[in-house]
Amino acid sequence: MLEQRESEARGRGRREAVRERFRDNQWASMFELIRNGIVAGYIKYRIDGGEVTLLHLVVDSRFTDVGVEASLVRHTLLDLHRRRLPVTSLCPEISAFIVDHPEFAALLPIRHRHNDARVIPLICT
Repeated sequence: MLEQRESEARGRGRREAVRERFRDNQWASMFELIRNGIVAGYIKYRIDGGEVTLLHLVVDSRFTDVGVEASLVRHTLLDLHRRRLPVTSLCPEISAFIVDHPEFAALLPIRHRHNDARVIPLICT
């Protein structure tokens, strides 16, 4: 009986491994975060004149409490940084993320950069 309880307790401590993958789905113009084979969230975008405009962030309701939104935005901004593409956000959630993480403000086009990072959400419409 005691051995069975110990075994059950050890089993409860295990967590299922989360496999996460990020991709730029160019056909659909969206950045996607895939968790365990399911599209957990995506960011719609458009590219115009070498500048990326992030339009809309969507997270599947099954993943709202596990940090998918922040992970997706971080992956997206790092990918755009790697590709040296300037970013404009029309999405309030993404703009708020940039305000909270000023290290990403350098991705904004020069005309949107300000000394005061709190001004960034003004580019949202």
